[in-house]
Amino acid sequence: MEIIDKLRPLLQTKFQRDLFEAALVSAHAVENPLRLNNFSTAFRELVRDVFDHLAPNEQIKRCSWYVPDPTSATGVTRAHRVSFVIHGGLAPEFTEEELHIDVQGEQKQLVKAGDAEFILMEALYSISAPGCGLDADGVHVISVDGTSFKRYLELAKLLGIKVAAIRDNDKDHAANCVANYLDHVSPSIQVFADPDNARHTFEVCMYQDNKTICHELFEPGRKTLSVEEYMLKNKTDAAFQLLETKGAALAAPGYIQRAVAWIRA
Repeated sequence: MEIIDKLRPLLQTKFQRDLFEAALVSAHAVENPLRLNNFSTAFRELVRDVFDHLAPNEQIKRCSWYVPDPTSATGVTRAHRVSFVIHGGLAPEFTEEELHIDVQGEQKQLVKAGDAEFILMEALYSISAPGCGLDADGVHVISVDGTSFKRYLELAKLLGIKVAAIRDNDKDHAANCVANYLDHVSPSIQVFADPDNARHTFEVCMYQDNKTICHELFEPGRKTLSVEEYMLKNKTDAAFQLLETKGAALAAPGYIQRAVAWIRA
């Protein structure tokens, strides 16, 4: 495929090239019902490594625009890496005004490729467990679509992997988050969702638990959509702005706090 041939020469290290090939092997394993999820997991790890390679911690920390994030063990977050990839050590204002590069537009494109909600979850983990982090605790976050959710739980049960599954209640917590997983939960597998059916998605929960911050960020310029509606219609952009400007000040929804406490126990 043309896109594969274009990507291969861009990979900088043997690890990146090996991971890319492994992702392709997963994608072509048509007999494996989890092949697309395995591909996504491998490709997400590849994106993470590429960002780490393009934006090393020590270089980010020397930038004038760098402000350490207390929710990260190193002070550096994926939001910092995205900014460094776009404008390096230059101030974002200079980059936009003098070089005519749309910094925010580029940020949105990069975050869409890297899964904004996945990035925000890293900050919420550290907020829920101050002084701790995903990497330090050996916890991995995997984004799983609804059709494969139970397959992952079945696989985790077979392998003896401890799993805290976090999902939206989709307006019916009892049916979607309790009864739906009666055959899957165990001492090592638990499902976490907000029990209030009115708080039916991640974005609604984030808005309701962080109203002051959300209105400060998203209310200016709103004409027809409410702040909450804007966040629901612009999930990626809203998540990135929350992380980049207010990451350390956010409140994690209760069900995410419970999931973090349980997985760390």
